[in-house]
Amino acid sequence: MPSQKKQPGEPPFIADDETPRPYSLNISLERLKPGTDNLRYDVLLSPDICRQIGDFSLHLLIHHSQAEKIWPNPLSGSLAEKKESLQQGYQEIMLAAINKAKETSEIQLDHLVQLAAIKMIQREIRVQFDTLINTFNNCIWEYEASKSRDPRDVAEIKERLASIRLQRRTIISLAGKDLFGAIHTVHQQELQARREAVFGPAAALPIDLFANPLLLVDQPTDEFMLDEYVLLGHRADDIDRYDQVLALLRGIYQETANEQADMAFAQTDNRQPDAFIMQVDNIDRLFNYQLTETKIGAAAKDTATLLEKQASRQRNRLVDCLRKFEESGLIDRIVAAQEIKKIFRQYCPPLVPQQLLGYLLVPQMQKNIVSQLERHRSFYGKPFTLQPLQETGNDLSRFTLLQKQEFLLQFLRGFCRYHRDLTNSRALREVLERINLATEERIIRLSRANHTLYEYMLVHEQEIDLTDDRSLNSHVIIKADVRGAEQITRKLSQNGLNPASYFSLNFFEPVTDIIPEYGATKVFVRGDAIILTIAEPGQLTERFEVARACGLALNILNITRKHNSTCATHQLPALEVGCGISFLDSAPAFLFDGANRIMISSAINQADRLAGCSTSLRRLLASRKRAFNLYVFQLEPPGAGPYEEDELLWRYNVNGIELNAAAFARLSEEIDLQRTECNISDFNGENKVSLYSGTFPTVSGKYQQLVIRAGEVLAINSANLETARPTGQSYYEVTSHPKLYEFARKRR
Repeated sequence: MPSQKKQPGEPPFIADDETPRPYSLNISLERLKPGTDNLRYDVLLSPDICRQIGDFSLHLLIHHSQAEKIWPNPLSGSLAEKKESLQQGYQEIMLAAINKAKETSEIQLDHLVQLAAIKMIQREIRVQFDTLINTFNNCIWEYEASKSRDPRDVAEIKERLASIRLQRRTIISLAGKDLFGAIHTVHQQELQARREAVFGPAAALPIDLFANPLLLVDQPTDEFMLDEYVLLGHRADDIDRYDQVLALLRGIYQETANEQADMAFAQTDNRQPDAFIMQVDNIDRLFNYQLTETKIGAAAKDTATLLEKQASRQRNRLVDCLRKFEESGLIDRIVAAQEIKKIFRQYCPPLVPQQLLGYLLVPQMQKNIVSQLERHRSFYGKPFTLQPLQETGNDLSRFTLLQKQEFLLQFLRGFCRYHRDLTNSRALREVLERINLATEERIIRLSRANHTLYEYMLVHEQEIDLTDDRSLNSHVIIKADVRGAEQITRKLSQNGLNPASYFSLNFFEPVTDIIPEYGATKVFVRGDAIILTIAEPGQLTERFEVARACGLALNILNITRKHNSTCATHQLPALEVGCGISFLDSAPAFLFDGANRIMISSAINQADRLAGCSTSLRRLLASRKRAFNLYVFQLEPPGAGPYEEDELLWRYNVNGIELNAAAFARLSEEIDLQRTECNISDFNGENKVSLYSGTFPTVSGKYQQLVIRAGEVLAINSANLETARPTGQSYYEVTSHPKLYEFARKRR
């Protein structure tokens, strides 16, 4: 009687539990961030692991090609050594991924590395097979060009190469099975228990994903199906086609569900039973009464009674299932297909297993098959004896009912495994298409800069760098905008002076000199403006991004004041600037123009608006008594048509520095701000002003004072530019008046 074969990775059967269990595969990466193309997830796998996978793949392909003796290059290390080394490194990568997923409470980080490994293995097996072919081709060319080589060496390599090409599918399948098997062992023995302990059994990917023989097979051959699963028909009139058997099994499962109302799939549609068909052990749970009967003798009396009832139900189900397969004509094909497993390699090629099946079941086909074997006798250089085939045919009529039941159970297990693996491979194909194994340096650099690169590295490959952009989780933008740059340029040119050197020596170069003290970098420079950024890594416990941005902006104003003092004696134009500081509690994005990295951030646009100045307001307030350098107004009435909120705000910003609200809130977290009030006479009368003062350290450790004014946005009539009323909204100015700093120091 055929023996019951337990497949690796399947959970143990519990004899006293006949309730079927659903199979679950939920592969989703939707919570992760797509990479540079906005479609796929960029993954950088350990270069060392990738190299080991490639090296092990090539060694396996050489082994299964039976080409070790004629391989022209020395093979360092044995297969066992390469396997052990790969398994150790792979385990390290996976354990790190599990820990990372646990720390971030995001299991999809663990799923991603497993899926990326599958894609890497699939790719490397095929790449290394091409390497195998190319190496032998090069070897043939070199041998043929060398007069010292024995022609028999070339002939032997050519013969082996032809055989390798002919057996491409088989060689790739065998090598892939060994490679995936090595990885599967690590998951099964070292990782699965850890994952289930951390995430629970339901959240982890099924262990059998890596034991799927279809992962490297595009179109399974009949020989492959006989080795791995069960033989199925292909033609439209074949009763053992995959879809036909699946429909029959779905109906059987549905009837079984109706038998017990408490079964998990009792009230479902006709496709829902697939989840239970994919759980291979359900075949034993529902139908294997013989296995249950083996437990009865050693069981206690009460338990034995329950087991006897269970075995009876299982026997009845199996008898009913066998009857349905007999009525459909399937059972004879199932028994015959199981039997030809023993002999098909004696006849295939030149025949295919379906022809052997026809020989056993359709007498009219026997004459043609015998003739075909005779025609191929000379080509294969051997006679094809019909005795094993005839003996197999004679055995088909002698099998007992018990043996047919066992054949049916074996077929059902094999078919359920095939249905599970086929369904999984289709689901995997879809999700693997969304994974980009990043290898190009420009893609790696761009994805890393934009925090969309998922890196899984060995410990010795990791570089710790607290200033790495990958650790950023916020940033601040400072824009300094020169007022009237066009007029200044025209005036200098009219006087025969050089505008470029004027701006460079008096503004851009002095600013460049001071930015290291505040940890800033340049984002963009043009003739009348400079944009800077400060972004500190998330690992730092002390963060002063906004405080240092404020200090930098104050020093930019000091640079223009010193310039104006010097230039006034030489009747050169004065410089006026407006600064805007915008904080964003998220990392910036980047793109690359060759080697140049370009930042993308909404904070740049906001800083640009904060640094702006309305020409109308500048003319209006130029002749009025002003206490401050920054004022923000809201147009009233706004007029017809829709307006963005910021479109209703007009700014006067001449030698002023405006913070957005997020920057002020962040500054309040970075340093201790002391609030005080004072009365100040301004263009709209005596006003009570709220001041916030504190100190912060620069990069070199020097301390600098800040005074922030919280001003109120006033409504202004768009027709006559007269202020109307307070709006209740606030804006924030980094003040630069020395008397305010003196006042704040006295109040602290």
